[in-house]
Amino acid sequence: MPVAWQNPQSGKYGQVVPGPVYSVNQSTCREYTHTIYIDGRPEVLRGTACRQPDGTWRDVG
Repeated sequence: MPVAWQNPQSGKYGQVVPGPVYSVNQSTCREYTHTIYIDGRPEVLRGTACRQPDGTWRDVG
């Protein structure tokens, strides 16, 4: 499910699309695609994030 965001001050906007959850060394991880629109042009970033013990997600590559 895509999660949209927008920064009215900068005019930038985008969305993050998380992939399926999987386990790595007892950590919950998922790949994601982050599309950022700068001056109307999309920039696509892909990565992997794992959930930390405090509940936050950390990019791991």
